Amino acid sequence: MALRFALPVLSCLGCQEPPADLVFGGARGECDQICGTLGGYKNREIRLTTTDVDELVTVSTDSTFCLGETLPAGNHTVTAFHKDKLIAEVALTILPFGAEFGLDKPSTHLDEPSWVPSPTGMEDGPILVPGPQGSWDSRALMMPTKVDFNGEQLLFFAGTDDEVYHIGFARRVDDDHAWTKFHDNPIISADKLNGQEWDFFAQNTPEALVVGEELWLYYNGRSDEDRGLSIGLATSDDMVSFEHLDTPVLTPSGIPGSFDENGVAHPSVVVRDGIFEMWFASGTLQIGYAISEDGLNFTRYCNNPVLKGTIDSWEQGSVKAPEVVWDGEMYWMTYSGCGKGCFQVGWASSADGLHWARAEHPILVPQPDPAWNSLAISGADVDRVGDEWRFYYAGTHEERGQIGYATATP
Repeated sequence: MALRFALPVLSCLGCQEPPADLVFGGARGECDQICGTLGGYKNREIRLTTTDVDELVTVSTDSTFCLGETLPAGNHTVTAFHKDKLIAEVALTILPFGAEFGLDKPSTHLDEPSWVPSPTGMEDGPILVPGPQGSWDSRALMMPTKVDFNGEQLLFFAGTDDEVYHIGFARRVDDDHAWTKFHDNPIISADKLNGQEWDFFAQNTPEALVVGEELWLYYNGRSDEDRGLSIGLATSDDMVSFEHLDTPVLTPSGIPGSFDENGVAHPSVVVRDGIFEMWFASGTLQIGYAISEDGLNFTRYCNNPVLKGTIDSWEQGSVKAPEVVWDGEMYWMTYSGCGKGCFQVGWASSADGLHWARAEHPILVPQPDPAWNSLAISGADVDRVGDEWRFYYAGTHEERGQIGYATATP
């Protein structure tokens, strides 16, 4: 049913021509084209204005028109003019992206995070190290992601013995036990593929979560060295075998000039009220957002990226590796910023997952030389256990990546 916002809503006492019946159909989101009808002005050029738009439109023979621009989320007053004379003034509410999926997405934005953690434990040794010479992960471990599944704690990671990464995991029963790598690692690698898959060449940046009775593992991959990165999904119900989707769930946009034209990577996925929300990094080292009802088919946010690196800060213009959690009221994100040899981990919060307020300084930084994590810190997974926030991160020293652990309590 069309939502009619005509003169009874706003009086339009200043109208200088007979009031026009201006109607916008249905609820509209910030990524939707705004269309409506304007009775009595067929085939005429009308000027429509809001605080964000000032546009000339032509009303068609069936009295319809469409704006060429979208409107930001929030409440708007749309004013219509014909030959510079006011003919209508109506109210229009634009819903935030994601609201159409049933999520409560407030249109208010934060100025700064309400809490910034000060993690401890950075001076401790790594909790997981590369394998022995000749093993698949003998050079470096990166991008940890932790999840509880079937009575165990599982820590997934990317590992390499050269420059090409594959994915494995370690497990433990509880906090009192050490992590033990799975005997059949890597679980996703070229050796376990037939050479025709979209992710044959490399697999990296795992993101693990429990969906129903299964473990879902999002990750990025590509078919050869020259192809752009895409994001795919593998699932398992026994942690022995994984079923891979034949096609990625998110691919490069291919849109010339877009921030993710040539690649997407570093997925972080939150399931909120049955809806899958994904944050991802691009080849231009910015962070975007997409949403899905089934975790398989994602719709990108029209105003991506949602987080850009700032040039005049510690980020040095680049951000990647988002890790997002939803605490029931607020989204929290760790992300990596700076660049090769200087990566650190930043902190940001958001009420809607789209507009982020970041802390001024990084929360996880390299330790003094010659510490094992003195060169760079990146890819910090966030795990909340009671009041404790646990950060699993990758640290490097002389390019030997290892997995570390730090904690913070509000």
